[in-house]
Amino acid sequence: MSDKKERVLSEEWGNTGKVTKYSLTRDHFRSTSDVRPFWNSGTSFLSDFLRQAFLPEGYPHTVSSDYLEYQKWDSLQALCSSITGLLSTQAVLKGVGVGDANATAAAAVLQWVIRDGTGRFGHIFFAWSQGNDLDSNSKFWRLMADVLNDAALALEVISPNFPNLFVLIISTASLFRAAVGVAGGATRAAIRQHQSRSGNMADVSAKDGSQETATGLIGMVLGFFLASSSLMEDPTSIALLFILFSVLHIWSNYLAVIAVVFDTLNRQRFYLLMKRIERGDTKYISPEDIAKVESVWLPDRGRMKVILGSNFSALKCSPREIEELLNLYSKERYLLHYDGRSVHVILEKNVDHNDIIKAYHHACIVERLSKESRHVDLRAAYATASSNFERTMNLLDSHGWNVKESHLLCPEQWRATWIKEE
Repeated sequence: MSDKKERVLSEEWGNTGKVTKYSLTRDHFRSTSDVRPFWNSGTSFLSDFLRQAFLPEGYPHTVSSDYLEYQKWDSLQALCSSITGLLSTQAVLKGVGVGDANATAAAAVLQWVIRDGTGRFGHIFFAWSQGNDLDSNSKFWRLMADVLNDAALALEVISPNFPNLFVLIISTASLFRAAVGVAGGATRAAIRQHQSRSGNMADVSAKDGSQETATGLIGMVLGFFLASSSLMEDPTSIALLFILFSVLHIWSNYLAVIAVVFDTLNRQRFYLLMKRIERGDTKYISPEDIAKVESVWLPDRGRMKVILGSNFSALKCSPREIEELLNLYSKERYLLHYDGRSVHVILEKNVDHNDIIKAYHHACIVERLSKESRHVDLRAAYATASSNFERTMNLLDSHGWNVKESHLLCPEQWRATWIKEE
């Protein structure tokens, strides 16, 4: 390397945007950048520490584009929940006898056992009853979990005012909390999986936990000052504070879930996409477009019931009608029947995700035709579905939808075989 020849090198820590440049010649190697490494600056060190402590490594390139918007509102709702939780805890402790000279430890323990036992039973029942709907409608259940959480807290706040019904009230609250635990945990996992863009779900989960812990600590401090104030001596003030933070809690949660932009196909998103495609409105079918119109309160409102993964006994068809279905769908790994109220789809034992999506696409067309006429011509519906399916899938794929997964369409577990006997 000659004395005049210079090579410029640069380096960056993660994706902080802070680049240090170096000049390399035969005789020297020195920094030429005005930007110092983050560990040499107090302010820079603090900002980078906060980034590394609370944001996933490689942020924002390793997470979904909606990450910051969701986490912002999620942190606010966690803060509100922490404060309302402290208010309810104070009420429950009062109800079990803390500060009451006439209360016995045995009575308090019994009340706590009944409350805890009821909650454990509720946890098992709720997880069994909802199943994969928690995955499919994760926005709805994420929001519903917080509504139930506030309902449980409200019951606990009022429980000391009804000593004769105290155990019943806190047990009911415990049932609500059980549903919150299942729905909140499951939907949070679904959202974390969506946010992870570099196989970094563990890091995303850990940093989400750190954010929630930090907001929880702030909430505890604020709650402590509230609990120590004279406001806690006035039932009206307690009620007003609880209502205020509960409303803020639900509002921030709503803003958090509508900020999430899923690219996976559940029943509601598929239905909304089909409506736009069928009317030729293919300019606005991206995940961001559908997220703007997706309902988080009533995901199945106005929809016909589609039993995806039905069984033969549910069809209530004659032998001749079943034979006609077998002949009509001889090239498919599903059978579809419309009984005037519901669409039944029987899935063959060896169906794959593409077959399930195709069957649901077919069901959406039958649903649309049923709104135009009470009688649906299944042959015409099948012809329409067959001719449009590939185009629909190509459109969805080109607009950023994940068309390789079908589990969010919530197929039932029934599978059938149909072998023609000679």
